Parts: sequence; structure tokens; C-alpha cells
Amino acid sequence: MKYLPPELQADTRRNRYKLAEDYSCPLPALSCWLVVKKGQPTDGASIPRIFWSVIGNPYEPDYSAAAFVHDCLYCSQLLRRRQADEVFYRILLSSTKKRKAKILWLAVRAFGWIAWQSKSASSIEAARNMIQVTTLPAVRGVKRMEDDSLVARTSQTRAACNSNAETKRIELT
Repeated sequence: MKYLPPELQADTRRNRYKLAEDYSCPLPALSCWLVVKKGQPTDGASIPRIFWSVIGNPYEPDYSAAAFVHDCLYCSQLLRRRQADEVFYRILLSSTKKRKAKILWLAVRAFGWIAWQSKSASSIEAARNMIQVTTLPAVRGVKRMEDDSLVARTSQTRAACNSNAETKRIELT
């Protein structure tokens, strides 16, 4: 399954990007969906500038979906850090070579703790108002793309998730 990258717009006040429209994607290993409201900020993949010529820039299309989902999971801390990193790796595998996915995964395993521990209780709470990990048997607004990817980017999806599901911490099996 391929993941479509989120639609982002520049946030010039913060020198970052933010989500231009609602975004949802399946997390099959967890039997759930990630649902993110428009406006959620992201800094893309946290790749030091010195490695851009080798790895790519932070908003590289091949891993922008993985980086965005990973940012959301780190900001909200709805999963454990190891689980968020595993989701990142699995999404990377859908769009990059295994070697590059492994390098990026090893980097977040080695250095991700810095970003994880930097989150305050208030920033986690604010992120949880924008981000949900929800278990749903089916979500309206989901589209199957030509390449067999799944994507849901509609306000109907967010509304369905808000009304029919519980947001909770989910254990990776």
C-alpha cells in the first residue's frame, strides 16, 4: 500500500509547513486510522542539512507521508515512541528502498528521544486536539487509488471519527 503525501502550505510565521486540508491514513499494523485536522504543523523529516545531498531534503516526496505521520505521532504521543518509529518505518517501506528506510529509521531510533522528550504536557494536549488514532471498521470518505493506496482527506472522515470512535493509546502487536 502506498501512502499519499499530505497537502502542505507554508507557515511563514514559524518557518515550517502546516497541513492544508484534513488528512487521514490507515495504520494497518495497528488496525486503526490516523486522522489529522487541517492546520497541524510539521517540519518534515528531521534531516540535518549536512546530509541533504545524500538522503534528501526534509520534504522529499518519497518520505513526506512517513515524516508527517511520524511528526503527528510524536506531537500527540498517542502511541509509544517505539510504535511511532515502527509506523514511520512501515510507511517508508511503501515508498522508498529498504536501505534508505532502514537508515532513516535508525536515525529516529538513535536521536528521536530528543524530540520526544521535548514535548510539554500542554503541547501534547494541543496536538491531541488536532490528531486522533482511532479504531474504525470502515470510514466514509476513503478512496482506493489506482495504485491500490488508500487515502481519506475529507471533513466527513474527521466527523465520522469524532462521532463514532474513541481516541486511545494503541499497543503495537
